[in-house]
Amino acid sequence: EHRSHVHIGRCRRVTVRVRYGGDSKARDFAPAATIASVFAWATGPHGFPLSEAERAKHTLTVCDTTTEPARSAHVGSLIDADCALCLDLVPKERFEG
Repeated sequence: EHRSHVHIGRCRRVTVRVRYGGDSKARDFAPAATIASVFAWATGPHGFPLSEAERAKHTLTVCDTTTEPARSAHVGSLIDADCALCLDLVPKERFEG
């Protein structure tokens, strides 16, 4: 159908590590999980609990880069050879303007 995606890969689970403020948290996701779902987890009660106002001021970038993946991107398309993905939770102001 329209906007359908098919991912073929060797990883059944992807370990996503999110870094924020000198701390990091990790969780396994399916390769078809979106960056939006990782952001929801990372800024929610099981990640780094941010208020709604603070969530709106942050975004995810690939670790040690300024690359901001689209919220609709699948984590399976961003993984390394070890079936892992590292993301930084950073303020949006650094990348806008």
